Amino acid sequence: MYKGYKKVFGDAFSPEEADELFRKADTDESGAIDYSEWATVTYSHWNLVSSQKLEEAFNVFDKDGDAKVSQDEIRQVFSVLQNVDPAQIDQMIRDEMDENRELTLGQFKQLMSKLLI
Repeated sequence: MYKGYKKVFGDAFSPEEADELFRKADTDESGAIDYSEWATVTYSHWNLVSSQKLEEAFNVFDKDGDAKVSQDEIRQVFSVLQNVDPAQIDQMIRDEMDENRELTLGQFKQLMSKLLI
C-alpha cells in the first residue's frame, strides 16, 4: 500500500506513519479499506494534518520550486492515479487558482481541504 501512497503524496509520511494510518483505517480488519473506512479516515486524517505536512505535500506538487503550484504541476501529480479525469481536476482547481493559473500555499491548503472531505 505504501508504494501507491508514496506515488501520490511523496515523502509526506514515513512508511511507519502510512502503515499506521492504513491499519487504523481498516476498522473491520478485513485487510482492505472499503469506501466508508476510507471516507472516515480521510476526514479524520485531514483534521489532524499539520501545517508542516501540508507544506511538504505542497512541495511535492511544486515541481519547479517557485513557491506556486501550476495547473500543469497538479495534473502531473494526479496523472499517477487511475480513473481520474483531467477535466474533473481542472474543474476542482479552477475556483482556487489565481489569475496566473497557479496556487499559493494557502490556496493549495484550501483545495486539499475540499479534496479530502
